[in-house]
Amino acid sequence: MEALTELAERTRSDGKVNCTFRCPEPVSLPNGQNAAHIYLIAREAVHNSLKHAQARNVDIDLAKMDGGLVLTVKDDGVGMAVPPKEHAGLGLRIMRGRAAIIGAKLTIEQCRPSGTLVTCAWQGAGNVQEEEQQTGPDPDC
Repeated sequence: MEALTELAERTRSDGKVNCTFRCPEPVSLPNGQNAAHIYLIAREAVHNSLKHAQARNVDIDLAKMDGGLVLTVKDDGVGMAVPPKEHAGLGLRIMRGRAAIIGAKLTIEQCRPSGTLVTCAWQGAGNVQEEEQQTGPDPDC
């Protein structure tokens, strides 16, 4: 939680984007390695929002859900091709790899009218499927 709060503050202080972090209730990850992977996934998603999507607003959310945790990073930028091109950038491949290491499910969705939603969901010690999924436009993003 602290690292994600600092990520949002640093991003916001750069003055290029409004970045918020929300966590409705305290979340603690006893495994430091899992926490590091989650932070690095969030950091890469934020970086992609700034560098590739020209986003003006980025929202980072962390929440308990169905016995696990869900991290989302949503932006209002130009969006990205879904599914990403076969040879997606290194950052996307690294996010996928980090999610697989901790047994999380990583999804990338295009939002309407614009934007991208990156979701990383995992159960406890990695009970979530290691499957990656990319879907088309989602009107409820």
